[in-house]
Amino acid sequence: MPVTAGPIYPGIKKGLIFAIDPARKDSYPGSGATVVDLVNGNTTTASSSPTFNSNGYWEFDTPSDDFIFSTNPLYENSITSFTLSTWINITLSDHNGGVGVMAATAPGANPASGGFWMGYDDRNATHSPVEGIAWNCKTASGYQRGKSNNNAISNNTWHNVTLVLDNQATLYIDGVSSTNRTQDSSGNYSTVNNEFSIGSIDDSSYDYIGLLSTLILYNRALSPSEVTQNYNRLKGRFGLS
Repeated sequence: MPVTAGPIYPGIKKGLIFAIDPARKDSYPGSGATVVDLVNGNTTTASSSPTFNSNGYWEFDTPSDDFIFSTNPLYENSITSFTLSTWINITLSDHNGGVGVMAATAPGANPASGGFWMGYDDRNATHSPVEGIAWNCKTASGYQRGKSNNNAISNNTWHNVTLVLDNQATLYIDGVSSTNRTQDSSGNYSTVNNEFSIGSIDDSSYDYIGLLSTLILYNRALSPSEVTQNYNRLKGRFGLS
């Protein structure tokens, strides 16, 4: 089913600081390597671009596919709480034994440098549960991480994944809370002015393999009802009832 464009974002707009949408020609013209942030006009030119599908999404199908924005919008807006939301469609076996990062404030995997990432994690039992959507945030005491409940993501189906982070990190799958935990207030995911990466961490590791459409950031923690409202406003674009 084609993914159709709407306004900059047809859901909640209060606090929106970043939005890309391949269904909109003012965000992606349909060819080339340039992607435009619809909120601020910031651009990135990818050295290796995901494959664009005219139905309104990108396919990240090789390890080098990613978009790297040179400015971290969380840092630029002095964020202490935020919401990250995107629409994905993956084949679970493509990440067998590994991690596919959808978005990161690079280098999100480096505890010395700060940052966070959100992605699909299928590594091992020490990252319990073994398989699911995960987030990882650097704090003064080291890493903090969480993961969705098992079976929250199904194969080859569009899903909305939303991470709300303030004093608690809550992960939502399709508008429903999947897991949450208290967040260390020393998290410095926004204090480093490095890249904002989509599809990998810092163009070097944890490559995402799958389909990705709209990706947005807010400078505040959305409420549970707002997360559900956003899901309901966009689910029709992805053939969900």
